[in-house]
Amino acid sequence: MPIKHPFQSIITNKEGDLLFTATKNELQVFELKTGERVGHWVDVFDSTELLREKITKEQQRQLKANEEKAAAEAKAKAALLTEEEATATPEPTTTTTTEEPTKKKRKSNNSEPKVPTPGSGAPTIYNYIRQIKLSNDETKLVVITDSDKAAVVFQLNYDNNDNNVLELLKRQPFPKRPNAITTSNDDTEIIMGDKFGDVYKFAIADPEIKTFVGETDPLLGHVSMLTGVALAKNQLNQDVIITTDRDEHIRISQYPQASIIDKFLFGHESFISSVLIPNFDKSLLISGGGDEFICLWNWYEGKELDRFQLGEMIQPYLSDLHLAPSKFQNESGDLKEYCVAKIVELTQINSVAVLIESTNVVLVLKITDSYKLELDQVIQFDSPVTDICASNFKLIVSLESQENLIQIVDIENKSIDQEQESKDAVAKITADSLVEVESKEQFYPLYTIYQLKKRSEFS
Repeated sequence: MPIKHPFQSIITNKEGDLLFTATKNELQVFELKTGERVGHWVDVFDSTELLREKITKEQQRQLKANEEKAAAEAKAKAALLTEEEATATPEPTTTTTTEEPTKKKRKSNNSEPKVPTPGSGAPTIYNYIRQIKLSNDETKLVVITDSDKAAVVFQLNYDNNDNNVLELLKRQPFPKRPNAITTSNDDTEIIMGDKFGDVYKFAIADPEIKTFVGETDPLLGHVSMLTGVALAKNQLNQDVIITTDRDEHIRISQYPQASIIDKFLFGHESFISSVLIPNFDKSLLISGGGDEFICLWNWYEGKELDRFQLGEMIQPYLSDLHLAPSKFQNESGDLKEYCVAKIVELTQINSVAVLIESTNVVLVLKITDSYKLELDQVIQFDSPVTDICASNFKLIVSLESQENLIQIVDIENKSIDQEQESKDAVAKITADSLVEVESKEQFYPLYTIYQLKKRSEFS
């Protein structure tokens, strides 16, 4: 009997009445009040054709290069023979009978290019929607796809009579796999960071597909994988771009002159996976990742204000899933590692919700008047949490559960919403989700942040 695949990513709008979800290669949009599905899109792009096209182009390039090389060699040989004939002494002519040498049959260059396939024992390749993001005015949805390394832009059409709010606007491929995405402050451009550390942009309104060439197109570059990109305004109301990477860096640069670096926020010792500038105080920035702490900054001044140590507090909620690989395990074999998967804002109570990957808890941290991070509450669930989002007095969590794919938490009470309307909506969303598999072994990756951790043979 098929089972429901958990949502891998979820976001909600500011009003908290719509839930946008990504599972495998499918987008679904639900009304949070009723649970009705009001949007659906499946990425049917065939990456095999893209790969075949690349192989064909490479074959043509190699053939052209070989032909040019052969022509150059033939020309050089002919020149050499002409020179030798001009200087050689003529020999008597003799008549001999020789057979014409057999010519080797040349292989046709018109054969269909073969697309390489993984051999037995090779790891499974997953093509899925990596990230979903709403524009600032919430009229557009942007997603990152694996299939063709693209950003896909949708117009949100709430008046669509087909009961599908998702209207495809544009699909923009990139040279390298996108890893982080956002929109400009005026929502006219998409800004994307890739896994090789470069940041690109393109205009949403431009109907043409942009071709990125060489090293002249990136806005800026890091020397390691980009893990996050965001646009903000500094204390002078100037646009800045905030980028984070796998090498502990939080970089703040001018925008669009992103080659001009304003400052770095130094303090992390491992990768950064999530940063947040809360609306209730835009001079603050909260960051977390592979460290055992979360940082609170005044990013206007580049000053670290506080660190919240996760350490002993999170240990009771860790499981065998958090055990370090045997190669990096301690002598007693009980070393557990964890990381921050996501930080979201709880505006109404001047707090943030923090998800520690592969756990069944969400931490609520309060930001005090003296700019300290304090643990307010630990909200525990019956199943592991795959993602979180929040708005309008609601915290929504996505669960690895067949009973309920999501739960809605009342932010003021910091407990699961027990109103019947919410229960009915949760039940309907779970029942109506279209993505099913035959067993848990067919689940696409639900917990991937830990893979950003760098390891050393000498650590």
